[in-house]
Amino acid sequence: CMIHFLRGESRTALSWVDKILDEHGASARRDIQGFARILLIVLHYDLGNDEILPSLWRSAYRYLYSRKRLAEFESILLKTLRQLSQQPPPEQLKKILGTFLASAASQKEKQPSIGKRELLLWVEARLRGKDVLAIIREKGQAYDAPAEELFSVLSKGIN
Repeated sequence: CMIHFLRGESRTALSWVDKILDEHGASARRDIQGFARILLIVLHYDLGNDEILPSLWRSAYRYLYSRKRLAEFESILLKTLRQLSQQPPPEQLKKILGTFLASAASQKEKQPSIGKRELLLWVEARLRGKDVLAIIREKGQAYDAPAEELFSVLSKGIN
């Protein structure tokens, strides 16, 4: 799912997120379920499915809030996704994304949120008008793997 997301293959990533949410349901870890719900919003945003974003946002918020552990990063991200779902003009979009990056960078959470680095890469890519792979290549580091190894995997895809 994440490989496809980082490669910009939103439809394929969406099918994997749907499988996580549908097939694993209650048996999946709650943190993975929460991240899958957030990623679902991001993917539908990328695909231009604006009409369902408010509903997805409400569903994700209810789920994450019900865990009684809404992490600060998740809270800021949900606020940003809600703003994005209102289809702001391009100049306001850059301001929203810039504010999010600044807020997220200042976070010092007790336990890291799943997918935080990937979502930050996605936001930076949107802000700079590039694809995520270009951002990964520029940074020269992502995940715990050497950048060239990661870029190689992302460039080739998975079979």
